[in-house]
Amino acid sequence: MTILVKDLISKKGGKTTSDLLTRPVGKKYYQSAEKKLSSAMKGEVVILDFQDIKVIDPSFADEFVINIVKMSHSKDFYIRLRNLTKSAQNNISSIIDSYTAFANKDYAVAVEELLDNGSHFLGNIGLHEKEIAEFLRINKTASTKAISDNFSFSESKTENFLKTLESLRIIRTDDTGKYFSVL
Repeated sequence: MTILVKDLISKKGGKTTSDLLTRPVGKKYYQSAEKKLSSAMKGEVVILDFQDIKVIDPSFADEFVINIVKMSHSKDFYIRLRNLTKSAQNNISSIIDSYTAFANKDYAVAVEELLDNGSHFLGNIGLHEKEIAEFLRINKTASTKAISDNFSFSESKTENFLKTLESLRIIRTDDTGKYFSVL
């Protein structure tokens, strides 16, 4: 499912805004997205497309992005962000970092575009986890053994990295034991 964020709420005359600011606006957009996300299937990757959105302030990101990330954990779907400006990346990243510290739980989200930090993820992800997530993004799928062999990690260490990435909802697995990137 792809949700074009600019189309969640339209202004009078059918116009949309290019700047998403304030908590009240974030709440309205979240409520609109929540209705669409009620039909998300278990394991589905949901793309939040920020096409034509220039600015996302931290208050909006807190009310909209963080609540959707939290919902993805409870409703068992995955989130991927698309078409984020540098400003939006920075503000969403700072809110994820703040929320991680506040909730004392790591949060992360996949981003289609390569970010300045050389990865496709916003949030608290360790170096080895980033490497494994990027490996899966490039290779599409792999088993624990294939990942372990590629990085020269023990299988138990690899399993721990994979569990971390699964808990962050950056990768997913299937019944055969293969792992997949959400990108």
